[in-house]
Amino acid sequence: MKVSKAAWLHLFFKLLMIIICLCMINSSVIYSQTTGEKMAAEYAKQYPFISLTDTIYTFETEFTFPEGYSRVDPSKLTDFQSWVSHIPIWHRYKAVGIWKGDKAFERDEVSRVVHVPWRGQNHTDVGFPLRIFSEYYRLHNKDFDFKVTPKKGEQMTYEKWLKSDFRLGPMGDVKLIPSSQRDSSASEFYKFLNMAMQHTNYKSLADNCDSLSINDLAPGDLIIAHDEKSKKGKAYFVLNIIENNDGKKLYALATGCEEACDFHIPLFNLDRNFPWINTERINKIMAEYPQSGFFRWRLKL
Repeated sequence: MKVSKAAWLHLFFKLLMIIICLCMINSSVIYSQTTGEKMAAEYAKQYPFISLTDTIYTFETEFTFPEGYSRVDPSKLTDFQSWVSHIPIWHRYKAVGIWKGDKAFERDEVSRVVHVPWRGQNHTDVGFPLRIFSEYYRLHNKDFDFKVTPKKGEQMTYEKWLKSDFRLGPMGDVKLIPSSQRDSSASEFYKFLNMAMQHTNYKSLADNCDSLSINDLAPGDLIIAHDEKSKKGKAYFVLNIIENNDGKKLYALATGCEEACDFHIPLFNLDRNFPWINTERINKIMAEYPQSGFFRWRLKL
């Protein structure tokens, strides 16, 4: 069968367009990967603990913002509050793991997991806030400013930790017994943090903070509710806030579990892509326990 010159030209241009399209797609993928890697590298400078190196998931990529709402004006936030509000989150397919290697919640049972990799049984709902505070201190080379008053015993400071041996008194009270000086290191700092988390409960976490009005809540603040003995309760961490032109605010809260698990945003709404709740809902969450309040970490951040 003889093919005309016009047919050959038509076929040639079709093949050329296919090749061009394939090249464009390939270039787009390479560009996307490069952009994702650059973004991850920039985030890693502010959040050295993150583990993803090629993609970053944020409130903007993962969540729906109600019409008329946007992030709080940065000029209204401290550096710490802004830093907290931009902590990356995990993709929608990640379930909430527990420290023993099982799952606390399936992916559809929470809104999202927060991107704070962890190890150890002390990363509970009262432990995670200390972890996040400590990471901010470390980012700004202020390890020695991180101080925690435990549920029983003397205040734990990193400076004193480095020249002491850790002991517990007969009532379970923390004691730091003078010993030889140790050099500061990441390993020593996280040992100190681990002990601080282990000896923190709902009441002592609140005791390390100043009380707030619900209307003054900002990213990095805490919502703590517990029973009379501080054995049962819940600690929520204000991860982000959005507001509209009328000044109405909506909040995204994160928490851990009673037994160590991934830091996560609970499923407060039927739509897991909509994590936002208002102050009325926050008050209802707290009503389960007789002791409750709103708190801001006392030491300067």
